[in-house]
Amino acid sequence: MKTKSDELEELTANSVLLDTTLAQYGPEANTARHLLRLALRTVAYRIWRENRAAMARERRSRRAARLCHSTMKSSNFRQKMNA
Repeated sequence: MKTKSDELEELTANSVLLDTTLAQYGPEANTARHLLRLALRTVAYRIWRENRAAMARERRSRRAARLCHSTMKSSNFRQKMNA
């Protein structure tokens, strides 16, 4: 099973190969090469945006876990649980 890292590596390699191939066609392929770069920027932005969102969710989960843990450690909480 491929990981996101494997997929990104494959995408990068294929993009370089395609750009190199297009470059061999000379100036006629400049528009295609430009469009390829624009498409890659869009993909890169989506990947990093998804990564940032996942990291933010993880931070929120950690914060919630710490809050829960500190609440459970508090003497008021323990007294209520033992009552």
